[in-house]
Amino acid sequence: MRRFFTILIIILLLTSCSNTDDGKSLNDSNIITSTIKFEETIEEFDSPDCGFYEPVYISCTDEKVTNVSKNYLKYNNLLHLRIDISAYSKANNGLSDLEFSNEMINNLYAQFQRMYEASTSVIVRFAYDPGFNGSKNMEPSIDMMQTHITQLKNIFYDFQNIITAIECGMVGPWGEMHSSDIANQQTYNVLISTFLNNTPSTVPILVRRPQFLYSYYGYNLKNLTELKLDSSNRLGVYNDGYLGSSSDLGTYADRFLEVEWLSMVNEYLPYGGEVTIPNSTYNLLENCNEEMDLLGLSYLNEYWNDQVVKRWKDTKYNLDNELYKDSTQFTYIRNHLGYRLVLNSATYKITDNSFNIRFDIKNVGFGNLLKQKKYTLILKNEFETLEFESKDISYNNLSFKIDRENLKGIFDIYLKISDGYVNSIPFHSIRLGNNIWDEELFANKIISNMEL
Repeated sequence: MRRFFTILIIILLLTSCSNTDDGKSLNDSNIITSTIKFEETIEEFDSPDCGFYEPVYISCTDEKVTNVSKNYLKYNNLLHLRIDISAYSKANNGLSDLEFSNEMINNLYAQFQRMYEASTSVIVRFAYDPGFNGSKNMEPSIDMMQTHITQLKNIFYDFQNIITAIECGMVGPWGEMHSSDIANQQTYNVLISTFLNNTPSTVPILVRRPQFLYSYYGYNLKNLTELKLDSSNRLGVYNDGYLGSSSDLGTYADRFLEVEWLSMVNEYLPYGGEVTIPNSTYNLLENCNEEMDLLGLSYLNEYWNDQVVKRWKDTKYNLDNELYKDSTQFTYIRNHLGYRLVLNSATYKITDNSFNIRFDIKNVGFGNLLKQKKYTLILKNEFETLEFESKDISYNNLSFKIDRENLKGIFDIYLKISDGYVNSIPFHSIRLGNNIWDEELFANKIISNMEL
């Protein structure tokens, strides 16, 4: 979506200077400057909060909460948690609507803790559909649904760093907000408000159709263009009828109008779901690439629709990005889901007193980097590892001052973009699309053997 948007990370405010071909300033022989160019690659790797996801089913009862497999945590960067809470609805248990027990909440909390420690990103959806098998009218009363959301508040707050989004769900088969008798805007408005009131400001809440979103704010198709939402809005859309028909299986009432409007909403929010209908011409890459970019597509189910995904894997990329001309459509889509940061160049300046470096980074992904990150410059040699963290949380205006007075030696230099540390391991680190990743440091290697 912001494919040519340039991110300028400034490590120490640089003064203007001219460069000669040998890298030294024209004005001061003690000042050394140089620019290093980097090439974009098509290597496939995981990034926090975006990509193809693995669906994981969790059943919650007083007796047991399904344990998330170690393999899921080891091999998957992004999980789609489908949490079955049908045991607490009279329509399923045959007795009464029940509040969550403390034991169940504690056991579910423990599963989120395991995912947090594994540095996994999760999309969360709750449903009263037993086993997510497609049953309707299994919901408890709306009051009990509100109580259930409120009871989960501590989980939402304590694990906000790993929650990519909460899909509002709750109602209907698979929690997809349709078919049940209570599947109406009045119900959705209550659920949306309850989720917004019990989740932190960093967690997006996604609903199944754009209409559910703009109707919540009191708008309709006729005056939709008057609804302007900014970065403070957390309410977005997920699409489990993605590219299945002209309306995406009922997702859109007016595809052209709603896609155009949703593209502005998605500047600040994740967007994704499940691709559908193998014989739909809408999911041919030549037909959907532009809309993927326009809507900032950030996540998809890798296993549904399996026939569509297989076609993408088996079909050679055939559009105009020369970098992918010998690759597959799947690789191209995978590498563009969400953000993909690519380093164009690094310009450094060494004076008697300081070391300065500036990074020119562009985002070539469909979507944006939506969460604030910590930017750290690492200097490492065989004797020590030094880290310099920016105090600025905006990637457009980051600065470091590195004093050379006590900095002597030869160092390798890295850039780390992360959420800090969990158990002494960098958390949710971001890999640049240049094949410069260091697995040990969870950082991107910029320069080798720099004498300071």
